[in-house]
Amino acid sequence: MHTISSFQDKWKDIHLDGTCLMCLCRRPEYGLPCGHSFCGIDIQRFGAILDNDPHRFIVNSCFLCSQDTHGAQFRFKPKTKGVNVLGIDGGGVRGVIPLQSLLLLEQKLKLYLPDFPIQNLFDVAFGTSSGGLIVMAMFLNGLPVTECMEVFEKLSLKTFDRGFISSNSIFSRLRELLISYFADSLYSAHNLEEGLQAQFGDKTSLMDHSAATSKGAKVGITVTGVPNAALIFTNYNGVGSRLSKSGYRHILSDDTSNRVRVWEAYLLPYYIKKIGKKLQDGGLWRNNPIDIALSEARKLWPTITEPDIVLSLGTGYQVNEDAEMSDPSPTETSPLFSSPVIPTDLGRAEIAMATTLQDVQQPRGLWRSGFITRCLESFLSTMDGQKFYDLPNQWNRAADDMKRYFRLNVQLQGKTPALDDVVLTVRDLQVLIPISLRFGNSNRSIIEGRNISASPFTVNGLLEAQGWNSSFGRADHGPTEPDDIARLTLERKRASKTIKRHSKARSKNISKRQRR
Repeated sequence: MHTISSFQDKWKDIHLDGTCLMCLCRRPEYGLPCGHSFCGIDIQRFGAILDNDPHRFIVNSCFLCSQDTHGAQFRFKPKTKGVNVLGIDGGGVRGVIPLQSLLLLEQKLKLYLPDFPIQNLFDVAFGTSSGGLIVMAMFLNGLPVTECMEVFEKLSLKTFDRGFISSNSIFSRLRELLISYFADSLYSAHNLEEGLQAQFGDKTSLMDHSAATSKGAKVGITVTGVPNAALIFTNYNGVGSRLSKSGYRHILSDDTSNRVRVWEAYLLPYYIKKIGKKLQDGGLWRNNPIDIALSEARKLWPTITEPDIVLSLGTGYQVNEDAEMSDPSPTETSPLFSSPVIPTDLGRAEIAMATTLQDVQQPRGLWRSGFITRCLESFLSTMDGQKFYDLPNQWNRAADDMKRYFRLNVQLQGKTPALDDVVLTVRDLQVLIPISLRFGNSNRSIIEGRNISASPFTVNGLLEAQGWNSSFGRADHGPTEPDDIARLTLERKRASKTIKRHSKARSKNISKRQRR
């Protein structure tokens, strides 16, 4: 160690992410503020044990250049500890659904684990699109769920601002199509880039030291390469046992100059010169990343045959009204187990033929069931994380070990909200809407908010109670201050005179037309 530190001035200009410069044997996964990166073995070998915990270490200065690391801490999974895996679906603004699921779960566990963030329970976490944003905010930045909700809401409002008023007219749709084609995106890349950099920093990379490193969490996100390629970004630089092909490629860093910054992984579609690829949203190939998270967990810890807990969070699903289902919740019963078993290929062929004949007999509309509509529906079905989860054979889930796997999702009523729908909508005017009151912006105030008197309300009930359905906005149409009363009285007199003049002029025009 003394010999290495004697060349600290020369080490400042040497940075590699493909090989650990301490052992020259393993791939590094832990980056320090100075830019040097090391493998986990050398962090434990040359770092100092923290708080007498044999699995926690602190590195006060770089092993090579001796630059201060501001007390970077690292945690490693004990050899006898199991693995807990988290996967969060993509879904645009519907990302608030898994956030609510995490908040409710954290509140339920508070009785047993007080002041324990929910993300500390998981060793591996993967997300797609908005799910990846949640994973990175909670694990890399260490944000609590409640604060992550606020960040997610602000970023959604900023990202999905088109800069113009959209409508359902054919001209508005044509304008959106032209903008999407020439700008390669319907929304402003500047708004998204600005919001991501404000949240994650403009130079922070996935390999940099973070809250996830301090807690020992391995996190990643899925992306799609152009042309079609299944890719993942992670904070551990592809370490692990990778002897066989997995169906996707790990984007690795071999030099500090090639490190992908966190905000770049979300600014999609985006061309990253460092890796020579244009990237798209990961939902195009794996909107539900739970199988990727499981695959990576087995590569990171090959001795783990089965994880302790696997939690998959959805962003809402919708049941086809034409489909007959014995159980309304697809998370409780998989179609593979609830459907009758057909032992022969002949039986499958008979059912397929019957289904085809039934479809042919139904009247077909060009718009509702035409070729373009069917192609669009087929494409959107590939982004349905719920359908993917309900087919365990697709991702090697053991059917006889279902107690380890959990899926939290919400069935959406009515039309499925669009991925960019940041406007509050209700199913009908009789739906109860709770209105809560809280003081301050602390996490505790958000959680302990209390419903105001008579809440929840229906929209119709609230309109009637407040007088908002009256012509002038109030039931009595009256102001509250004397000055306002005088001003309003004068405005009413002027308005009355104007109405009378218009009425007389209209009457004269009508009488003239009748005479002609």
